[in-house]
Amino acid sequence: MWHLWQSPKDEAETARVQSQAAPGQVLIECQGHLLCQREFRSMVCREFPFFPYVTRQGEFIGLSYYREYADRCWVISNLSAVTHAYRQQFIQTYDALFAACPEERELFRYHSGIVRRVCGRQHQQITVLHRDGEIYAVTPRDGSLQRIHVEDLPRFGPYAISAALAFPDELEPGALGGQEQAATA
Repeated sequence: MWHLWQSPKDEAETARVQSQAAPGQVLIECQGHLLCQREFRSMVCREFPFFPYVTRQGEFIGLSYYREYADRCWVISNLSAVTHAYRQQFIQTYDALFAACPEERELFRYHSGIVRRVCGRQHQQITVLHRDGEIYAVTPRDGSLQRIHVEDLPRFGPYAISAALAFPDELEPGALGGQEQAATA
């Protein structure tokens, strides 16, 4: 079901990525999404596209998403689909992991710092699904939180395009100049 990870590009890419892995870490991959055996998924697969967001002060406040997948991951453009149960399980899992392995909290604190730096340079806020059940925009510069509503969240890539399109069943009667009957006939 699992095998050692190899870059689809070349051996040099494989060596580069393996050199960046933590000492003793073994990079593996599954057979792919078409052959997924969901009950045997790794933590990374179960939590994708999210990571635990940790403040500068080291507080784990909730989930944020990997921004590099925003234009390809439907969930990022549809955060309303993230259930309360999923959020709570994610938080409980990482609370337990961070208690058992404090160095993991530091790794995500470091990663969250990189996200703050990148978003700060791009003048963008960081979206966090907070442990209190709300959604917040985090200002990278000072870490302040501003509550936001799920319907105000941006959509990305093709999901932004489809959100902007009006489908015939969403239009007022007659808005297409009589074309809606021809389209549905």
